[in-house]
Amino acid sequence: MLGKNSAKYNAEVHFVTADEIRGLNLKWRGKDKATDVLAFPLGDVNPATGKTELGDIVICRECAGELSDKHLFLHGLLHLFGYTHNTNKDEAAMDAIIKEVLG
Repeated sequence: MLGKNSAKYNAEVHFVTADEIRGLNLKWRGKDKATDVLAFPLGDVNPATGKTELGDIVICRECAGELSDKHLFLHGLLHLFGYTHNTNKDEAAMDAIIKEVLG
């Protein structure tokens, strides 16, 4: 088991309702619709711990359909590490990593 201070990165995960994620999506992305997962990267290093604060992952189970929490978490985490959906190649790279990690 990893010790309390062994991780280099921190990320927060929040589970919200469809209304809450719709509001966040509108405020931060200008899209007035609910979605399954949003990621808000920080990338700041906490001087007290030396850990990189990756940011927040917001998951809406109501919007997830058949996707598992694990899938949505990993999808959000990849966004925190800089992966995007900007091109088909980018999306394919994200999908490949998710399939490799989750089997």
